[in-house]
Amino acid sequence: MVLYQQIISHPYLRQVRGPGTENVNVLDLGPLHRAVCDHIQSILDNPSLIFDDELAFETATLDGRPWQDPLAIKAITNLIPSLPHLQAITLAFFRGSLTTWIRFSSEFAPSGLIDECSATEKQLAWMPSTNDPNEGALGAYRAAMRGKPSLSLHQYNSLAMYRRNDTQDFMDVVLTEEDHAYIMREARRIDSSGLERLRRQEVVDFRVKTAEMHKAKANAAAQKALETRRQLRKTVIVTRTTNIDDLTIPKIHLQLNALRLRGVPNILPNSRYRLKTAKLEALEAALRLYLPDPSKYPLPHDPEADRPPETLTIETAIVEDWTAEEDVEMGE
Repeated sequence: MVLYQQIISHPYLRQVRGPGTENVNVLDLGPLHRAVCDHIQSILDNPSLIFDDELAFETATLDGRPWQDPLAIKAITNLIPSLPHLQAITLAFFRGSLTTWIRFSSEFAPSGLIDECSATEKQLAWMPSTNDPNEGALGAYRAAMRGKPSLSLHQYNSLAMYRRNDTQDFMDVVLTEEDHAYIMREARRIDSSGLERLRRQEVVDFRVKTAEMHKAKANAAAQKALETRRQLRKTVIVTRTTNIDDLTIPKIHLQLNALRLRGVPNILPNSRYRLKTAKLEALEAALRLYLPDPSKYPLPHDPEADRPPETLTIETAIVEDWTAEEDVEMGE
């Protein structure tokens, strides 16, 4: 992870949000995204770029500039001899990141809509290279709501636009007394229109729907687990005379799960046995432990397997809390 940050992440961020990038257009970042993919691919093709005895930033980093954290790189180079699997793990990480970068930058692909736009068209559709302004606005909203929790969303939006757009200067120069009276009437009309009540009700409806989805998912998982336990408890363990080589993979899994349920040791999860031969070997080893004395491995006591799983209930306090809060606000 540290290698990836030093080689790809920090050099990329320097070019999209570093000093002097305030006017960078996100629509112009297609070549940078292609350079990222090409650089990752070059590392995958030639791992010595980052695993050479003399790790050089000139060839390792995306932009060829010095390391963002030289001490971290020094620590890694000192640890490399004691980490025999580091190269394989790192290359696997880079391989996965390349797939993500290709998907992430697909809209910038050659001959795509953005790539075919002229410089003038890109300038007309200019957008910042990061989402920082929106994240800053969200932070400002959260801070405002901590100070004024009863402030409605449309009231906050009006205040934010008023402060950001120098609205007071415009009002001082342009608006008349009739304009001020009209604005106040409109503000009272909007405040009394129930916009905030409708918005909060939508939030309540969404939270209730989410709770219902979680409830259904939990019930389905509990029912599936219950059915699995019941099936395993009814499974008849094969005997020595059974030709287990004829068992299909699903039946081998069923036998392994049933033996694991009974407490037979050294049975790994089924996914750890990649080939059928490995699954059969594991089943044979488990049977050698179980068959001489099955009484040593009885079925565990499981009263839940004899009754339906408990269901979850939706927390109705969600609705009550929001309704009470709305009543207080309307009273104010």
